[in-house]
Amino acid sequence: MIDKPTIARIMDATNIVDVVSEFVSLKKRGVNYIGLCPFHNDSHPSFSVSPARGICHVSPVEREATPSTS
Repeated sequence: MIDKPTIARIMDATNIVDVVSEFVSLKKRGVNYIGLCPFHNDSHPSFSVSPARGICHVSPVEREATPSTS
């Protein structure tokens, strides 16, 4: 298992939008980014990425995750 200080260093050194956008097409909406959810069949953008909080959020299932917990 990766220790918490290592996870914190990785999170500080990466941009969550850059990482997620390798897998999901994102568009800026306000301070966040939105796109189609990669985890279920989505016809409207329900997947959001918050660079300030370093999290991804899926609206219909109310699930949040950081890259280290997903």
